[in-house]
Amino acid sequence: ARRAFVASLGARGMSEHKKLARLAIRAFYRHSSSKERLARTGNAKYDNSRIAEVLVDALTRRTWVKEDDLANAVLLSAKQVRKALLYLEEQRLVTRAHVKEKDKDREARTRARAEENNVDEHIIMERIRAIDKKIVTYVCLNYSRVYDALALRIGTARKELKHLAEKGPVSVLFKCVNDPEICGKRYSSLDAARLMDPTTMSFKCAVCAAEVIQCGGGEDGSAPEPRTREAMRAALAKFETQVDRIQKQLDKVKGSVPPQYGTLNEYTRARKRAAAASGGGGG
Repeated sequence: ARRAFVASLGARGMSEHKKLARLAIRAFYRHSSSKERLARTGNAKYDNSRIAEVLVDALTRRTWVKEDDLANAVLLSAKQVRKALLYLEEQRLVTRAHVKEKDKDREARTRARAEENNVDEHIIMERIRAIDKKIVTYVCLNYSRVYDALALRIGTARKELKHLAEKGPVSVLFKCVNDPEICGKRYSSLDAARLMDPTTMSFKCAVCAAEVIQCGGGEDGSAPEPRTREAMRAALAKFETQVDRIQKQLDKVKGSVPPQYGTLNEYTRARKRAAAASGGGGG
């Protein structure tokens, strides 16, 4: 395990697992909190659907990183980054860890003010020791789960489409159960992969996260909208074309060991050991 952690610290270049993470976020995890707000209130300042892509791209160049440092690196507000990371954590693509650390900025301000007023050193130290530690959040990509989640999404969608093309009903459409004035978005079978929630194994609306149900066959009270199985076969062929690049990348990484950083504590200890070994070798 130690060797794996130390090796991860020195890894350079874009591994196949990292390429897969970037493909996955663009294919199935484009998340927009502003669109959700637009669906709820009819008001949103701008579309932020690409934030998740920006964050995953940045995380493929990092190991464990502070959320605030990540926000500064991608030039986004901490609030925006936190929302997007919460979504990615819900999708099990990232791992987050919360730890208490010394508030060095506050300690520095306390010392500066005290020295300006010629406060004795022992009193300054007492004041610094009295400062509460702050909670800091770290985040890293979970490459194993990226592979599992993507394989599950594509495999489930492919199985469903094959069933529809061979034995299923001739009419397969989906719609959001939310009020049409709020959302009510409709979807085709081609959307099945990105609508599947791996945690509940149910379909969720990409706009408002409400349940998505099958319609078009009269299930929702409307007149059936028949579709031929030939059309379903064409939809399956189109789906295979759309996911071809991702499937090839999945095949590339299958059976290989993804980047593993361990828990935050394990990663921190590995870094200290690597730094100590480097320092000892240089001395």
